[in-house]
Amino acid sequence: MEDTVDRLFEKRAIGAKTAPNLLVLHPLERGDGDAEGKPHETAYEWYRQLAAGQWGILFVECVACSDDPADRGHHPNGLLMCESNLPEFKRMVREIKEVSPETVLMIQLSTGSVGEGSYLGDLPSTGWKGNEDFMNLPASVIQRSLENMIKGSVVAAEAGFDGMDFKLCHGHMTYQLLCRANKRQDEWGGETLRERARFTVEVVEGIRTELALRKKEDFIIGARISEPNMANLRDIVEVLDGDLGMDFISVSNPDVFNADAISIMTQFVKMMKPKAAVMQAAFTSYLATQVNPVEQMRQALASALPPDFVGFGRQAIADPLTPEKLRKGLFEDINWCKRCLGCFRSPHCVHYGPKDP
Repeated sequence: MEDTVDRLFEKRAIGAKTAPNLLVLHPLERGDGDAEGKPHETAYEWYRQLAAGQWGILFVECVACSDDPADRGHHPNGLLMCESNLPEFKRMVREIKEVSPETVLMIQLSTGSVGEGSYLGDLPSTGWKGNEDFMNLPASVIQRSLENMIKGSVVAAEAGFDGMDFKLCHGHMTYQLLCRANKRQDEWGGETLRERARFTVEVVEGIRTELALRKKEDFIIGARISEPNMANLRDIVEVLDGDLGMDFISVSNPDVFNADAISIMTQFVKMMKPKAAVMQAAFTSYLATQVNPVEQMRQALASALPPDFVGFGRQAIADPLTPEKLRKGLFEDINWCKRCLGCFRSPHCVHYGPKDP
């Protein structure tokens, strides 16, 4: 175990930054914002707790890029990344960095609820559901979402975040655009991935143009993807890595609980020898089979095609201090997630956190 921990605490570059370790905390959606999408005090408290864990890379929860509360997605009290909320996000960055100055601090950004559906297979016959909203979206609404994503990313950079995760996964409109089942007949559809990737390409190019004007070219740009069709996954990676030169690719899966599927997808992406750093998610999920996630990280890092970073999600709810405890060798003191999913019904861990009244 000690050898594994030593590997986990190597420093590694991501974009223009250097992470102090390989442990990533992936976005955890909380939805504790006010009517204007500003963080409540509970949000600041939560991120101070996470900062104390000294994660190598810490992603702030998925935040919609809009000044319209209707665009929040499935969290009615979610946060909104817009100019009017800039002071609050500056405070968030400042308070996290005061506790953990070396952590690479990023934020996941999305278009919110526009055209959002449930799981999308690559064809309707393979479980594709809930696409009617997306297919009926006016082209002008998608264009507005594109402009909001560019504006929101610039606001995030102005707030002091080191980078952003462009959410191209899990049923969001950005994923549906890339999906092979996208049969739109306007400029947002197409038979080829590169046609369907127009939104992604224009967003990334627009962000870089705006950041260059502000001399913030060091801002990290990456994406989280969850494409189960390997042919489409290959094409997506070629666009993100080869065409756009993204700084990282975070590999997930429509079934976010299936850690083995994510491992296979990560290996497939690494086979393409991308220049981008590759993150593997879902090590918390191994606890469902009573497998030590530290041993799984050891196996991942010792493989012929190791991920560059390894990530957790709900484990941080069970124990925000997991990286610090690993670094100090306090293995017995780690509160390992029990995978009860009680955190979906409570803002804290129902086993290790304060008891609900």
